[in-house]
Amino acid sequence: MRAWEEIIHTGIIGTDKKAVNTQIFSEELLPLFEKLEKEAEDKEDFFLSLSSVIYNYRRGSFLPQKETVTELPLCEAEIKKHVNPSQVSSLQAVLGDESDSLLFYWLMQCDKKNLITNNELIPALLEIAERNKELRPFILSCTGNRGKWMARFNPKWNFNTGLTEKEIFDHGKPDERKEALKNWRLKSPDEARAALMQSWGEEQAATRLELLEAIEINLNKNDEEFLTVILKDKSQKVKEAAIKLLKQVPDSFIVKEVWEFTRPLLLVKKAGGLLGMSGKETLDLNLSFDIPEHFKSYGISHIDANKIYSEKEFTLDQLLGFIPPSYYEDHFQMKAEQIMELFAKKPETEKFISSLASSTNNFKNGEWGKLLYRKYNKLCTSVVKDFDRELQEEIAVATLSDFKDVYSVLPDRTNEWSMNFTMELLKNKSQDPYGYNRNYYKHIIHHFPVSVAEKLDSITVADPLRQSYWENLKEELKKMLAIKQQIIQSF
Repeated sequence: MRAWEEIIHTGIIGTDKKAVNTQIFSEELLPLFEKLEKEAEDKEDFFLSLSSVIYNYRRGSFLPQKETVTELPLCEAEIKKHVNPSQVSSLQAVLGDESDSLLFYWLMQCDKKNLITNNELIPALLEIAERNKELRPFILSCTGNRGKWMARFNPKWNFNTGLTEKEIFDHGKPDERKEALKNWRLKSPDEARAALMQSWGEEQAATRLELLEAIEINLNKNDEEFLTVILKDKSQKVKEAAIKLLKQVPDSFIVKEVWEFTRPLLLVKKAGGLLGMSGKETLDLNLSFDIPEHFKSYGISHIDANKIYSEKEFTLDQLLGFIPPSYYEDHFQMKAEQIMELFAKKPETEKFISSLASSTNNFKNGEWGKLLYRKYNKLCTSVVKDFDRELQEEIAVATLSDFKDVYSVLPDRTNEWSMNFTMELLKNKSQDPYGYNRNYYKHIIHHFPVSVAEKLDSITVADPLRQSYWENLKEELKKMLAIKQQIIQSF
């Protein structure tokens, strides 16, 4: 209360140097103060009388301030059924364990059964949705109309539900706009690109760079005109990002230009003459070339960083990686397997199998990706999502030591992994229980078959110093698997 602070302040300084500022007091007291001042013998007497009034005034009660409150809208009636008590219990176990993986698994089951959670746990789920964007769609589905209604009263829970991608892109926060543009590209790439083009001149360089990432989703020939205009952007990073995208459009002007330069460098010969389709065909590479100066802006360099190639071979490696697989098929009039065999016939051309892998990875050709992995042990991560699960798990086992993020080779986040792969993963990661601790497993535990808990004791750690830590971690895994079992039984 400012009035009492004024009294104390005046008392400390003294009435000779400071008079009480009565204007800060309530208007209803001012007439009384005027009367006290007239009746007071001196300044000190007036100050003491005034202090007595304010002291007693403070001890009195206050009337509440009257405010007009808008009538709250009623929550719409729920259409879906609520979860049963055992399902509530399994959700409480999940929330107590603080495992995003198990929560994801519970929400999946809830969504599949077309159920909604009980009202008491909605705030806890919305708080999780606040910090975990990946879980938001499931949480919003499983909290029903009550969740949407509650979200209105907390700005942090208002995840722009009910707004279109255009509305979010036009008025949302930076991270919301980027996410909306990505979703828009999935549904209508041309509309999303047009919206970005319209706002492009008003965006800051850093924002332009972030928003441009969304164009990679459903990238197509129609994007070329926009990306070509961006090549004149003031930001060098934005221009480089545009070039990177143009290099992924199979018939963009950049790809065609590089192909027209590269095509004459690839000569197929057979004994006694040029061309032919017999098994005697060989590939000759013309290394007597100089690239146009502007090719350097496309990322093509003469500098060999790894010393595998000569200078010209290194440049050719980059040129070949620039070319879509379909161009090679048309040029050689061969199928993928024949083209790879052609390159593999001679040591001087075999090294360029890696160039074909770069091409395959860049243009996401699943057929070429399978052949390169099966026959030449070249992994193109961009196409692994197109492989069958058996091959994906085979690749995952072979690359366990190379990839910390298992989703780079097993991209499906909903499937349960096979017992064989799960055990191979655990045997590999258990050797480093400090690096792959509970935090690592709590994001992937829903993929583990519950029965793997019975085999955890068979896993041994080579380093005795790490064995005790693994023993503790093993018990944590058993607890998480027990919760997964509880979820399964409840649904």
